[in-house]
Amino acid sequence: MEKRKPHPPELMGELGREIYDHDIKHLVEPDHNEEIVAIDVDSRKWALATEPSEAVEKLRQSHPEAFNILCVRVKSWAVDMMRRSAKGDRH
Repeated sequence: MEKRKPHPPELMGELGREIYDHDIKHLVEPDHNEEIVAIDVDSRKWALATEPSEAVEKLRQSHPEAFNILCVRVKSWAVDMMRRSAKGDRH
């Protein structure tokens, strides 16, 4: 069996954003704002829960092969990105 490798963080972010915007966003916003989506960026499978660990667990229960998983808070991607940018600009 081939050993799986994690994707670099930049690629995880790019893939996750594309999958969220194209496949998930219209299904979860606005009814699930502030919940967590765990996304397997390789298979495009995902699960929704209130906590990151719960979302990952649900994803792995339905898709045990999930490996490169990114967690995103529904409806706050832009806010999180701005917060990170602002923090980086201050230091």
